[in-house]
Amino acid sequence: MLQHSMLPVLPESPRVQLAARYQPVADRVEVGGDWYDAFVQPDGDLVVAIGDVAGHDIEAAATMGQLRNLVRGNAFGRTTRWTS
Repeated sequence: MLQHSMLPVLPESPRVQLAARYQPVADRVEVGGDWYDAFVQPDGDLVVAIGDVAGHDIEAAATMGQLRNLVRGNAFGRTTRWTS
C-alpha cells in the first residue's frame, strides 16, 4: 500500500497517451525503491523517468521518494531537446 501511494498520477498530454501499472514481484509485505515519474514541462514537453533504488525496506522507499523529487526538480523547466 505504501509503494502504491508514492507512485505519481500520470499527466495528460495531447501527443501521447500514458499508462502505467506497478506490479511488485514479491507477495511479501516489503516495499522497495522502484519508481517512475512523468510530468509536462512549462513549454508542453513531456518528461518520463524510470528508476530503482536498491533495497526492500522503508529506507529504500523513502530514498526513492527523495530521488524522484530530485529528478523532477532538476529537470523541470529545462529546454534541452532530444532528437533521434
